[in-house]
Amino acid sequence: MVGIGGKQRNDLIDAIAKAVVIATGRNWPDAMGGSALAGVANGPLLLTEPSGAPGIVLDEVRRLGATQVYVLGSEASVSSAVVNQLTSIVGASGVIRIAGSNRYATSALVAEKVIELNPAYDGMAFVATGANFPDALAAAPIAAHRGWPVLLANPNGTLTVPEAVTSAVIVGGEVSVSSGIEGGLGGLLGVENVIRKAGPDRYATSALVAAWGVGEGLHWEGVGLATGATFADALSGGVMLGHLRSPLLLTRGDVLLSSTRAPLSINKQSVQTVRFFGGTTTISNDVRMQVMQALQ
Repeated sequence: MVGIGGKQRNDLIDAIAKAVVIATGRNWPDAMGGSALAGVANGPLLLTEPSGAPGIVLDEVRRLGATQVYVLGSEASVSSAVVNQLTSIVGASGVIRIAGSNRYATSALVAEKVIELNPAYDGMAFVATGANFPDALAAAPIAAHRGWPVLLANPNGTLTVPEAVTSAVIVGGEVSVSSGIEGGLGGLLGVENVIRKAGPDRYATSALVAAWGVGEGLHWEGVGLATGATFADALSGGVMLGHLRSPLLLTRGDVLLSSTRAPLSINKQSVQTVRFFGGTTTISNDVRMQVMQALQ
């Protein structure tokens, strides 16, 4: 068992990573596509305050020896002051901001950059709602590992799909991503090239996505758990898991639901290490013990 708290430095990302993805830690939409971008750039996703980067974030950029920083979102999300701080470390040419007029436009631009940077891109993309965070979080490790962009669907029924996308995995039920959007994707890509992974709630959905991800190159060893109630821990954790080829399960903080316990119990012979993201206020000691019991 490994606990990874908010103040603990993450030495599991290659210490010579040359690229870093930066997004606000105060909201989630801009960072959702950052998992795939960090994967193809071979670096971590770091969170910042909008008005100024915390010292620990700047220190990590220096420690990694980064020469390229991708800043996600507009100045309202990550201010010019943060960009100036990053510029002082990597130089003006080393900082690229990717920002659209809203979260959906930003996710489309990030997706295009992912595809551009991925010479082995095979046409797959994830589609998740842009109105809530859990479904897209569940896809983060496999998105980072395979370099598959995450597209945010607008509840009004619109979705921007890059031309290079030829197949899609919808994450979440029809309340999250409507049947209309699924039908539109089927018409664009072919119904045989569109699948949906959805459980009755965010926790069951994350378990389904994790199991599917294992079939697409991940392995259960090193599986990570993060709270499904908030987004911050899972944002960076999902990218780290992608580099390690391990899936992410979302959990309640007070109890281990059967939908989260089941994949742990079924695959216990493959699990020697579990990584918990966040402190005991987000995932209680009781839940951690229940996880260990599920693996016995």
